[in-house]
Amino acid sequence: MSATWSGETVVVTGGSGFLGRVVVAKLQAEGATVVVPRSAEYDLTVSGAADQLLRDHAPSHVVHLEARVGGIG
Repeated sequence: MSATWSGETVVVTGGSGFLGRVVVAKLQAEGATVVVPRSAEYDLTVSGAADQLLRDHAPSHVVHLEARVGGIG
């Protein structure tokens, strides 16, 4: 990543997951303001929730990493 992230607002769906945590840390280290939406705040399976998320945070970028997974077990 480069310094081009400085001052940018980035929404990272799945930002609390295995891969997402690494992406969030790298973006923050490069100066980005990172928003990690939680399903309790923005249930992206509900119509209109993504629109509300974008209105609330006005991100310059969205990184979509969210998935429903069963885990290793």
